[in-house]
Amino acid sequence: MSAASRVAGHARAAHAALGAGKPRAAVEAARAAVRLRPGDPDLLCLLAVALFEAGEHPLALEAADRAVTLGRGSARTRYNRAVLLRRTGDAARACRALEELLDLAPDHPAARIELAQALAALGDLAQAVVVLAQQVRQWPGDRIAWRDQAIFAERAGDWESAAAAWEAVLALDDTDDEARLRRYVAQAELSGITPAELDRLRNDYPRIAYAIERAIAHAGRGCLRL
Repeated sequence: MSAASRVAGHARAAHAALGAGKPRAAVEAARAAVRLRPGDPDLLCLLAVALFEAGEHPLALEAADRAVTLGRGSARTRYNRAVLLRRTGDAARACRALEELLDLAPDHPAARIELAQALAALGDLAQAVVVLAQQVRQWPGDRIAWRDQAIFAERAGDWESAAAAWEAVLALDDTDDEARLRRYVAQAELSGITPAELDRLRNDYPRIAYAIERAIAHAGRGCLRL
């Protein structure tokens, strides 16, 4: 068997082990692949993910750093490292890494979503909402970005942005009962809700009637709890 075939086999085994929830086996397979091709940034990214899932966070970041160096700063390796930084609790470094990535690759499809998560982890919810607004202007069909924007806007007390974002979520998927409920709550925070409107909600959406009662009860108090 050629070296290339052995590398591919180890990489497949690592992916399969990750999918099966066996991170230690994934680490061993990824390490075997890297030993055969130590300069491959994609294999190092795979090893970094496996190490992270195995709880070996410093080693995961070390592998991600090597991948960035060997990949000559490719968007893929930079993004992978930034995600690991945020998920290992270093949101400040993740923000810097993602801002640098967006300077180099402003059309990256997921970097702004990740940046918003890192900003939120630092408590900067207002800026997270701004970043996600940029994301949805560029990709208006990005339902995940709209949902994140709505949730962060709620946490920031920006009910106007939250209501608009939930409206956009529903425009993309009108079966999303949670989005519908949270849109009504955001609207109630903005302008209140009449008994007639509440009755109509109960009748129109019996599946979430109890949640409506609880959510609307908190609306107007600045303490949305769903």
